Amino acid sequence: MLSSRSIGRARLAVALATVCAMSNVAAAAPPFEYLGERSGPGGTFDVLPDGRLIGMSGESVLIETSLGSGVFEVAGFFDPGLISEFGASFISLAPDGSRFVVGDGNFGGASVYEVALNDLNGGSIQHRTFRHENFAGAWYDENRLAISAADPGTFLGEVRVLDLGSGQSTRLLSLDGASAGVSFDHQGNLFTGNGFDLLPGGSETGDIRAFLASDIAEILSGQRSAFDFADSGQFIGRVLSAGGLGIDASGHLFIGGGDFNIGEFNYFALADAAAVARAFSGGEPLNMNDLYRDDPDLDPFSFYGARFNAITSEWLIASGSSLTLHRYAEIPAPGALMLLGVGIGLVAAGRGRRRR
Repeated sequence: MLSSRSIGRARLAVALATVCAMSNVAAAAPPFEYLGERSGPGGTFDVLPDGRLIGMSGESVLIETSLGSGVFEVAGFFDPGLISEFGASFISLAPDGSRFVVGDGNFGGASVYEVALNDLNGGSIQHRTFRHENFAGAWYDENRLAISAADPGTFLGEVRVLDLGSGQSTRLLSLDGASAGVSFDHQGNLFTGNGFDLLPGGSETGDIRAFLASDIAEILSGQRSAFDFADSGQFIGRVLSAGGLGIDASGHLFIGGGDFNIGEFNYFALADAAAVARAFSGGEPLNMNDLYRDDPDLDPFSFYGARFNAITSEWLIASGSSLTLHRYAEIPAPGALMLLGVGIGLVAAGRGRRRR
């Protein structure tokens, strides 16, 4: 027969095991939950400083009437023929929230347009035009935007930084495949990928690599040459097609797109921040155990992209049209000390019952 001391030790061991198990789960894959659907603008979109959405629908810029309402009003429209018939490639709000840039979605002689929010009046949009191929964009600083795109001559991808002040575009890296998503973490390190393997050898579809902020600064200042994606930077992992990339407030990495050649599609992934840091520091690349994966769309050929809303602390995820957005939020993990306290409390409660 077990003594009360043995029972107490056993309960404490169970509590400690629970703490360890919870910690391991949190480290292995970020804990997210599905919050439901909401309405979006229809095309590519971004998040305003107050959490409302701004997006494109054809040639029109739409702005949400209030936070989370899912109701949008036309804030302005581009002249006919400027935006691709397939829609804008991206809309990206500047860090200070005063203006945004739209990629026209064209290929060969393409353009991006800079627009001040205060200039939107519901009518024809006044904009600055920069000749620049475009697929995805992420702000490097208040006045410079990193843009991934394909070279019209070679069809190979590249990432360039467009200086909106001077109009100068500087190549950061060249890809041996198609362009993919582009994102910066909170330290200014660049994440991008190979969207489709176009050449033998080298990198493959879905390869994600990260590049140090200090090296990027040297390229932009002319102190070093651009990266060759296949043999530069740090390999993070191979997931989907890296067609959409983004980093949230906790450092989790969103990965979207899909590789139809090998049947790797129909889900999105959120990679654990600790796992991303592990890979970036030269450790094991991302594996499936590091990923939260889901497929909220009923379409069997979903190809997901997303934006993180820092005001509501949720990912807004869409496949194709953004008319329906799927909301995901991170589940706060209970602190290990709290769990340990619960376990010790259980032990104490057990002892108290035995004393009566």
